[in-house]
Formats: sequence, C-alpha cells, structure tokens
Amino acid sequence: MQVPRHLGKLELAAAALVSRTWTDVALDMLWEELESVHPLMALLRPVRRRVHGWDWDNGFPSGDWTRFVSYAKRVRSLSYSATTSEREGEIPN
Repeated sequence: MQVPRHLGKLELAAAALVSRTWTDVALDMLWEELESVHPLMALLRPVRRRVHGWDWDNGFPSGDWTRFVSYAKRVRSLSYSATTSEREGEIPN
C-alpha cells in the first residue's frame, strides 16, 4: 500500500491512527526523516537534567525501550545541528 507523498504530518498521523492498513506505511513516512534526535529522545521520557548531562528517572523500562526501537528502525535520515539550547543541554519538548 502506498500513502500519497503530498500528505502532511498531521494527515499521516491521522492515517496511522485511523486505519491498521495504513499504520505501518504512514508511520514509516512520519519517521523517515528527522531533523533532530528529540522525537526519539521524547519516547524515553521522563528525563531529568543533571549537572553533567541528562538522566532518565526510571531507567529504561522494557516497554519504553521496545517502543523506542519500533520507531527508531523507521528512521532513514537524521539531520543534526546543535542549536544554542542543545549546546546548553536542554531537550525541548
């Protein structure tokens, strides 16, 4: 099944939620290209700022890790450019 490439992120998210037939294809398209690591990191929340970085409050529960892997394997391109907030150690929501 092919989902039209002209659909935006909101339409793809809706397609992923509405139809099991479209779920995998729509999620593949949504996660195919990321402009930062933040969407992936957000899957492993909650995180807490520490003096020298970040820590996950509850470690990595197996369910969270499984969810992370299921989305991370869909990523084909990851662009990274450190912004001021990233250099200062902030993970935006």
